[in-house]
Amino acid sequence: MARLASQEKMEFYPTPEAAIIRGIKEIKIETPIRALDPCAGDGRALKILKENNNAEVYGIELDVERSKQTAEITGKKNCLFETDALIDARVSAQAFNLIFNNPPYDWERGYGDSRLELTFIERYASPLVEGGIMILIINESLFSGYSRAKEFLTVLLKNFAILSYFKMTEDETYKQWVLILRKGKVVPILKLSMTFSDSKYEDELKQIEDGIYNENYRTFFNAAISLSQGLRPNLDHDDRTLTVAPKPLNLFSSVAITEEMIEKALAANGKTINIALEAIKPKDTIETLLPLRNSHLPLLLPTGYLNGRVKGTNLVINGQTERFIETYEETEEKQDKNVKPKTQTVEKEINKFRATLKVLDLKTKEVIQIN
Repeated sequence: MARLASQEKMEFYPTPEAAIIRGIKEIKIETPIRALDPCAGDGRALKILKENNNAEVYGIELDVERSKQTAEITGKKNCLFETDALIDARVSAQAFNLIFNNPPYDWERGYGDSRLELTFIERYASPLVEGGIMILIINESLFSGYSRAKEFLTVLLKNFAILSYFKMTEDETYKQWVLILRKGKVVPILKLSMTFSDSKYEDELKQIEDGIYNENYRTFFNAAISLSQGLRPNLDHDDRTLTVAPKPLNLFSSVAITEEMIEKALAANGKTINIALEAIKPKDTIETLLPLRNSHLPLLLPTGYLNGRVKGTNLVINGQTERFIETYEETEEKQDKNVKPKTQTVEKEINKFRATLKVLDLKTKEVIQIN
């Protein structure tokens, strides 16, 4: 797992059931639903979809206990236990026609310098069929400033049209908004970049800027919808009907090594150990542009790309890389032409990375951790 479970628990903000129900009611459903929640939590959104809309539901959850709660709703086969939805999950493209997406509100750790919400929006556009609906829940911090708002809209409008929005609750302690999005054809990045300097959208861009600086987010979203209509003129933004069926779901699996797998492996004898670890798929080949050398292996292992059982051996590996921030003090001179230079101590931050490799030996039943 690339993100620590303790971090994930701190970022668990369950969606109020009233907001889930209202979000679903914003859509007119005219086709059987196959729904996915990549941050399923305790499975409440999937439960409502299953009970009220007879949906076929699937969930992904990182936390151990909440994975079990989700599985009680989806069934074990439809739940990816203790799985990082960005790193460990493997999901077929366009296999769902409804995605409920309430991603963690945080900066990425171990993936890059961006907001996690943006990565989740991009990552889970792929499993949604074109014409499908995403119910997205976001925090105001994602667009608190014009540059952030521009980055947010660039990611959003690349794959989606904004159909409608509402504040999750009128309680001011909550800063979340619910967006109803329809997946469309991809808008080229160059076109999106030019949009933010195009005089054609001068009014919309001014309203976006005013809405952000005055914290009038309804003005911001209304202008964003107008921008969405300009980018996708052939899509009816007033139509919130879901009619498109999902494509076949051929892949829904995880490469994460769960606590349950390790416990079963350590408790099993030599004859049944492979059954206990049957969910771990051996990797037959790795396709690269140039031949791999031994020196490449230490670079690949911490990425998690090679996680799983090593073919032809008794070893199961799980690599991960985590970004963390280290603070330090530095002395510097403060220059002012009218004042004598002053020496001051300031606290600074630096990004560092920690690589970890866990190896389970199926023969000796020993777990080795290499930092």
